[in-house]
Amino acid sequence: MNRRAASLKDGLIRPSILVSKLQSMQRQNPLQQALQEVGRVAKTLH
Repeated sequence: MNRRAASLKDGLIRPSILVSKLQSMQRQNPLQQALQEVGRVAKTLH
């Protein structure tokens, strides 16, 4: 997850490409699950 975040921050990958790659992976991908949990935490805090 940190590697993907650093790539986004450095501009090495566009967010749309990352999202499309995550969508094409298996449903139980650990990175995808971690990002979903981060999203849930952000929603809970607001």
